[in-house]
Amino acid sequence: MRLNRHGIPAPVLNGESRKYRTVHTTYKAIMAREVMRRVNISFWKRAKRGSDDLGNTWIPLAPATHAYKPLSPMERNTYQINGKLTRGLLTPAQDKIWSKVFARTFNRLVNNGMGEKEAKKEAGERAWAVVKAQGARTLIGLGRITDTNIRTGRLVAATKAGTVSNNRYYPPKDQVVDILPRARVRIKFLVPYIKEVDKVRPVIPDDISKWIMEAHDIAIIEAKRIYERIKDSTPDRKKPPSRKSTKRDKGNGDKHSPGR
Repeated sequence: MRLNRHGIPAPVLNGESRKYRTVHTTYKAIMAREVMRRVNISFWKRAKRGSDDLGNTWIPLAPATHAYKPLSPMERNTYQINGKLTRGLLTPAQDKIWSKVFARTFNRLVNNGMGEKEAKKEAGERAWAVVKAQGARTLIGLGRITDTNIRTGRLVAATKAGTVSNNRYYPPKDQVVDILPRARVRIKFLVPYIKEVDKVRPVIPDDISKWIMEAHDIAIIEAKRIYERIKDSTPDRKKPPSRKSTKRDKGNGDKHSPGR
């Protein structure tokens, strides 16, 4: 990827010049902030079941996954859920019926030789069928739609753009960003379950070169301003060429003078 350096020498932008070190640190800081700003915007677009400006989307969640996420305070008001809840949206009375049906069915299946895992699954299905037939509401029946990859909020918080202060980039918790030579960007999230998430719904798209170019175009303007300021305030001084005297010069100043 070839990016316009706007006249800033590559060694300066890469941090190889002590004199112009601020140019390098400022460029990296703004680059990191602008790239992560686009990562965060992309995350929210995909979390809301849309696509980002690169056309990336995430695989939709299953209805059951939407249904059994913890209810927010707003949802409790929306669904008119008051008082103590037990299982899903069951009232205490409905939950008692559920528990009785589940226990009776589970014990019967296990006594008949079925494994516990299979017995729990079948007993649960039977219990839900009974209470639903009696008018109980279920989370799946409400058709809840929730945001993807946002349960505790830790992962999306890690994608937020950090702040730039004193020519440095300060990332939020769980985020590491490195700006390498030739505008290469390395991003790492210190969230324990990031590998499992990335296998199904990658947080960082495969190709973010467009975001890098946009971030560079913003960062290079400020880097150029600082570069010119340092250059103008401390111009490079070149020593005048020294003229060494020789024996030939001494005393022979008239050797080639006119008239001799």
